Amino acid sequence: MVFKLKIRQKIQLFILSTAIIIFIVTIGYISISARQMATSSATKLTDARAEESALNIEGKLNSEMSIVRTFSQAFLEYHSLTREQRKSIFSQMYLRVLERNPQIDAIWGSWELSNLDPTWTKPYGREFFLCWREDGEIKTKAELRSLTGDPPHYAAMKAAGLENIAEPYLSTLQKGGLMTTLVSPMFEKGKYIGLIGIDLLLTRFQEYVNQIKPFESSYAFMISASGMYVAYPDTSHIGKNLNEFDFSKKLNEKFKILDKIHKGESFSFTAKNENGEEYYYSFSTIQVGQTGTPWALAIAVPMKAMLSQANHAYNISIITGIIGLLRSEEHTSELQSLVKISYA
Repeated sequence: MVFKLKIRQKIQLFILSTAIIIFIVTIGYISISARQMATSSATKLTDARAEESALNIEGKLNSEMSIVRTFSQAFLEYHSLTREQRKSIFSQMYLRVLERNPQIDAIWGSWELSNLDPTWTKPYGREFFLCWREDGEIKTKAELRSLTGDPPHYAAMKAAGLENIAEPYLSTLQKGGLMTTLVSPMFEKGKYIGLIGIDLLLTRFQEYVNQIKPFESSYAFMISASGMYVAYPDTSHIGKNLNEFDFSKKLNEKFKILDKIHKGESFSFTAKNENGEEYYYSFSTIQVGQTGTPWALAIAVPMKAMLSQANHAYNISIITGIIGLLRSEEHTSELQSLVKISYA
């Protein structure tokens, strides 16, 4: 009888050991899979939020680009009028746009004299009309420019003949506020005849970007085509290029951030910050009109925050598994005691 009891004990031990191994493997597999799924869901959520936020900003800028484009097309309907008639019409239109769009600081137009004056034969020279805000008032002025040659910046836009979004710059009128300029060229029968532009305040995007926090301790930032910070939690970064900071410069060199933005790519990567904490970075491009110089919106999320729920579920699974094993051992001990009693 003793021999049979030992065999039964061995069979029970074998069954129990096998069950324990299967139990551990199953719990481990489920826990790891759940963690991987949670990580995947978190990164997808971050990517989706970055894309949604970028599209929101893109929509606002494209709405303003459409204003510029509309004016450039409207001029073709009015350019046959006298200068005074044209100034009067466009002045009223400019004023209405400024009154209804507080984010627009100025709106202006440059018209080539060669198109306005049949006697002007030089390839430069333009009539410039400006409507802008100053000290709470809207002012206007008209003047002739480029009479001895086009300045480099205007010459470059004229030669390109494309819609353009200028790199951010500090306003001289709005107490150093960050701005950009959107321009749209005018063509008649393939000939360049002028340029319409608006100067936009970019400070409004800082508040919006600050509210983008898909996870605890996450943050967002916005950069231009050249890598200038348009919005950033630490406002001392605003107006500076990412390559001016050692950490972001290294990220740019390693992950080719600006190269990918120039190509209009949305991308992501994982890297450690200055404090050694691992972060997930998701970039989504902002394409304004037909400029060909995309900007980008990025979200940075600490992996610790991203995985907090997954780690919690993982820990619960492990604890549950351990409790289950302990309970199994208790039942096995009870079973062995009953077997011994029955064979006594």
